[in-house]
Amino acid sequence: MPKTRLISAMDFVNRLKPEHLQAFWYFASKINFTLIGTFGSLLWATAPAKEEADFYKTRLREYRWTLSVSSKRAEFLDYAVQMLDASRGMLSNLAEKPLLAQLQVSNAGVPAERTGPLSLPRDQTGGDAGSELGRYNFAPTFSGFPTEALDQYGMEEDLDESPSGSSPMAE
Repeated sequence: MPKTRLISAMDFVNRLKPEHLQAFWYFASKINFTLIGTFGSLLWATAPAKEEADFYKTRLREYRWTLSVSSKRAEFLDYAVQMLDASRGMLSNLAEKPLLAQLQVSNAGVPAERTGPLSLPRDQTGGDAGSELGRYNFAPTFSGFPTEALDQYGMEEDLDESPSGSSPMAE
């Protein structure tokens, strides 16, 4: 279904005639043309197999060519070409995808069975994590920033002193 949507959008752009390109275009049109390329890039990046990724890569190359030729009559399309080039540059370092024959998917498309039972984590009081939100400990666990950033707002103290079931952010 996503492949059909992408092809349909790209074919629409490909069928635009010179008189269409020289007509009035709303200021957000350059973003809309860019979104088609972004959607194609997303499909390329998330394609499970090399064949599918190559298909999207080829279609994006064709779309870029169409936009660059069309931009001679509609300069706002230059923006979409530049964004496609930037997107392609980011995706050039993608890991090599396996061939379709190498993918190990069951005939029904169902993922492999789990090896163990699925269980919810338990909180400090021994109850299930999903039973009551009030039992969660909202202490900051993210360690990506120095704690001075939290200290200046008194976040650490507020979180330690907050009664169970309330969040300092709610106050």
